[in-house]
Amino acid sequence: GEDVARERSERERAVAEIDETQRLGRALLVQAEQIATTVSDRRRAAFTQALFERSFSIVSPDLWSGVMRAAPREWRALTTILSDWFTRIQREAPAASAIPVALAIAAAIALYGLRERVAARFARRDPDLHDPSRRRKLLAALTVLLIRTLPAAAGSLLVWIALVDSNLLPRRLEPVAGMILRGIAFYAFARGLVDALLAPGNASWRIIEVSNAVAISVSRFARAGAA
Repeated sequence: GEDVARERSERERAVAEIDETQRLGRALLVQAEQIATTVSDRRRAAFTQALFERSFSIVSPDLWSGVMRAAPREWRALTTILSDWFTRIQREAPAASAIPVALAIAAAIALYGLRERVAARFARRDPDLHDPSRRRKLLAALTVLLIRTLPAAAGSLLVWIALVDSNLLPRRLEPVAGMILRGIAFYAFARGLVDALLAPGNASWRIIEVSNAVAISVSRFARAGAA
């Protein structure tokens, strides 16, 4: 009798523990759902606030008044940095260290300028060919993109390496120089991508089917926007 009672008691205790675990699990599930709902509501509220947050228009007088107030201070900071840079070059950098930088800049300019000639020779899309195959159009577009992008990127990289190796560039000017060189490479990439896909003035080689007027407009917009 005692064994049966003890066994029954253990079973009841085990069932009670299982019930308690189930109740705890359900409570945690409800809490997790509530937290997920709260996070979702807060993210939605933050997105709505950011979406409708007031910002300055490009023609806003407040925007341009702020620009005018900040311009003298920013100009003084820029002139101070440039003055320190030129002083450092004159004081610490021997003339020989500037030669690699000058050569790199000359090579970058040459690479950038030769893109059009190379593209005209190796990436020419014959306007008299009115129905090229899809594969031929894709290969021509890829060639145009590479020829218009790689020389500019290589030139920017050459100038950056020369500036870093020569130790002519102060650390606080490195982000500015890097941004300018990346901007040049991106500008070349943007122009190359638009020319590769839209082939302005050469509809038979166009990857994306749009009118010639749209292709020319997008090409001009891309050049102005990238600049």
